[in-house]
Amino acid sequence: MAETTATAAAVAAVAAVEPVAPVAAEPVAAAAAAAPSANDAAWADEGHWNGGLYFAKEDTRLFVPKKVAWMGWTLNLGHAWAPAVACGIIALPAMAAFCKSNNFPILRALKIMKE
Repeated sequence: MAETTATAAAVAAVAAVEPVAPVAAEPVAAAAAAAPSANDAAWADEGHWNGGLYFAKEDTRLFVPKKVAWMGWTLNLGHAWAPAVACGIIALPAMAAFCKSNNFPILRALKIMKE
């Protein structure tokens, strides 16, 4: 009997505690969305665009969306990693074509080993 009285008292104590109001994140998110970032300001500046090429050292993004959204993304040529990425984009298909040819010594050796 004493246990049920203690349990009832504990339930009553928990029920008496007022719930904590949730922290509203909407005003913070709305303020962040309303204030344009430096990246967005650089992207909007027409001086950074030359045809379809984008060059802005102050923009920290490596890939940026193109002006026409459905066309995809473009490389920020002002980013520090842009030369390495551009070389990789060019070198990978060239290496694949070179390796596919019969002039590649390792592939010739593998072809001989298969026979």
